Amino acid sequence: MDQDGPLLPEGMLFDQPARVRVRKKRRRFKRLRKIYVRVVPARIRKWIDDNPALAAIVGLLLLLLLIILIWLLWLWLHLHKAPGFNADLGDNRPPFLGGENILLVGLDCDEAAPAGDKLRTCNDNDGNIDLTKLTGSGFSDLGNGPSGTSPSADPEDPTGSKAFEATGVRSDVIMVLHVAEDGRHAQVISIPRDSYVDIDGHGKSKINAAFSWGGPNLLGRTIEQDFKIHLTHIVVTDFDGFRGITDALGGVQVYVPEDVVDERCNCVSWHKGWQTIKGETALDYVRTRHGLARGDFDRVQRHQNFLRAVVQRTRSMDVLVNPVKLTKLVDAATSHVAMDKDMSDTEVMKLTYAGLKMSLGDMSFATVPFEGAAMVGDQSVVLLKMKDAVALFNAMQRDKFLSYVGDHDVEQLPPENAVK
Repeated sequence: MDQDGPLLPEGMLFDQPARVRVRKKRRRFKRLRKIYVRVVPARIRKWIDDNPALAAIVGLLLLLLLIILIWLLWLWLHLHKAPGFNADLGDNRPPFLGGENILLVGLDCDEAAPAGDKLRTCNDNDGNIDLTKLTGSGFSDLGNGPSGTSPSADPEDPTGSKAFEATGVRSDVIMVLHVAEDGRHAQVISIPRDSYVDIDGHGKSKINAAFSWGGPNLLGRTIEQDFKIHLTHIVVTDFDGFRGITDALGGVQVYVPEDVVDERCNCVSWHKGWQTIKGETALDYVRTRHGLARGDFDRVQRHQNFLRAVVQRTRSMDVLVNPVKLTKLVDAATSHVAMDKDMSDTEVMKLTYAGLKMSLGDMSFATVPFEGAAMVGDQSVVLLKMKDAVALFNAMQRDKFLSYVGDHDVEQLPPENAVK
C-alpha cells in the first residue's frame, strides 16, 4: 500500500466537522426563530421583514436606550455609596423660611496631628479623610452629648477635643448654600474658619472648634443658633475630594491676577495668568494663604472661586455628554462626601437638576460680614458683625439676597479674573 496516499477519501477529514457546525447553526437559528415568532406580534414581524434596514436602525437605538437606562440606574444606585450620618440639631431651632439651606463643610488634614495616633483618620496630610467615621467609631463617638461632649471623655478632657484633634481633622471650609424656593437662584455664604462665635456648651471660640468638639451636629447647631438660619441638610467632604473631582473633570480653569510670592521661601507659588488646575494643583489652590495679601480672607474667596469653576466645568457640554467623565465625577463625589441621612436620593437629583438649569449669573457668592482679624488671648481670630450677619442670612432665606447686598456693604466674590 502506498503510505503517501490519503487514508480517507479526499475532503472527508475536514468537510465533516464543517457540515456539523452548519447543522448546529441551523438548529440554533430555528430555535431563535421560534422564540421570535412566539414573542413578536405578526404585524411587527411583517414590518421588520418589509423594512430590514430601518428595523436594524431601530434595534440599535433601542439597544442604546437600554444601555443608557442601565447606566442611569447605576448612577442612581451609586448615590447610596456616600456614607450617611444622623443629624441632630436639637429642639430649639430657628423657624424654616423656605428653600434649601445646606451646610457645606470641607475637612482637611492637619500635619501637626500625631501621625501614630490610633484615632488618626488622615493620611499624611493628603486631604484624604475616612468619612465613614462620621457614623462609625471615630467622629460619632465624640460629641454625642447634648452639648457636644463625649459620654466616654477623659476627665482631663471633658469636651473630647484632644481625642478629636488626634484624628488630624480641621473644618477649613464652612459654607451655607441656599437654593431658592423656585429652584432658579442660589447663594453661597462663607464663614471664615477662625470666626469667633458662641459654641453651644463651650462658650466663645473659633467656629471650626465646633466640629472638633462635636462633629457636624455641633457645628450645625452653632450656625443655627448664632446666625438664626434653619439648616435643611448637612454635607461633609474632604479636601481629597477636590483633587478627585478635578481629575474626573479633566481640570478646571482659574485665573491668577498677579504672581503670588510665598514669604516663607520668597518664591513664586502661583504665576499670573490662566491656570488649569487638577489633582495636587487643585489641592494647593484651595489651601494657599501664604502670599495672599489678606491671608484667610483671600483663601475664602479662592474656595468660592474653585466651587464656581467646578460648577462651570460640570455644566459644559464636554462633560454633560461624556458618560465616562460623568461616571468618574459621580464616583469621585460619592467617594469623598458624607450626607445626613435625611437627604434622600430624590433630593440630591432635584438639587443637581436645579444646578444644571442655572447659569453662573444665577449663583452668588459672599462672605459673612466681618470686622477683621484680632487677637483674643494668644489666638488670632476673626471678629464678625453679628447683627449684619444675621440680617444677611435672614434675607437669603427669604429669597431677598440680591436686594439686600445691593443696599448693604457685603463682600461678594469678584469676577473670575480678579480673585487673588
